[in-house]
Amino acid sequence: MKKSVLLGIAIVAVVLFALPALGGSIKVEKPWPCTPTPLKVYSIPIWFDMPYFVKIREEPLKIDLVQINGTYDFEGTAVDKDGNVPKIKANFDATIHCHIVRTTDGTALEGDSGHWTCTITPTTLDKMVEYDLNVYVKVASVNLNAWQVCENRKVADCDIYIVPR
Repeated sequence: MKKSVLLGIAIVAVVLFALPALGGSIKVEKPWPCTPTPLKVYSIPIWFDMPYFVKIREEPLKIDLVQINGTYDFEGTAVDKDGNVPKIKANFDATIHCHIVRTTDGTALEGDSGHWTCTITPTTLDKMVEYDLNVYVKVASVNLNAWQVCENRKVADCDIYIVPR
């Protein structure tokens, strides 16, 4: 019996000394409340990794090219279905630019040797400020022989790029 009591005391002593070494802790409140009172026993830190976001309102957008004064040049501005200029907002300071990508799926103007350009304003965005996003596309010297009268087809995409600054 003496051996089992000594063994029990030794186990309790080892557990009491080993708990703090294992990273655990025992919360002791003196005097312990005698009523059901909330007692803070631990505090867990909360972290949040804020991602980048860019919001473009008035989607979907479309650019319809219109012939400039009977020339071989066309131009257009990005608008929504109601003719509104889109808005842009980001949660970071950024620069913004655009690039024209011609379609390669057979719907582009065959033999088109036009010169495509796009401009975008503003070119810089400040954090959490909403701007009007003006996207202007122009194509000069289009080969009109590839068009059918009253034909409306997609010929390019205007890709918008944003870079944190």
